Amino acid sequence: GGETIQRESNRWGYVPVGNAAATTAGDLEAAYVIHCVGPRGGESHADEKLFFAIWSALREAETLACRSVAIPPVSTGIFGFPKERGCALIVQAAARFLQERARSVSEVRLMDLHPEGAEHFTRAAVRLNLAPEG
Repeated sequence: GGETIQRESNRWGYVPVGNAAATTAGDLEAAYVIHCVGPRGGESHADEKLFFAIWSALREAETLACRSVAIPPVSTGIFGFPKERGCALIVQAAARFLQERARSVSEVRLMDLHPEGAEHFTRAAVRLNLAPEG
């Protein structure tokens, strides 16, 4: 997204685990980038913190009147959160938010640059009856 996003992020300063903050999208083809802070693997109450980080990001998207949001497997990279469990929690948080709180957000795209993450997202969605098998 370029330096614009970094400059705007610097203005926010510290964002606590489980919270989110938005910037413009800089050079990206999007309106905003919503930065949510997930937990590190092994951190106390990590599952709840990850769930709330996704909820916070979606709540921020609602505040910005976004129609769609793309979410990667937050915390499952360098933060060391187990990818399968993290993807399942993200699917659960997004599904629950869409059912209970969404007004403007009507589409949540769960994506990963690595096939493993996409497979975990898909399996979690199938387990919750949100996607067909296959």
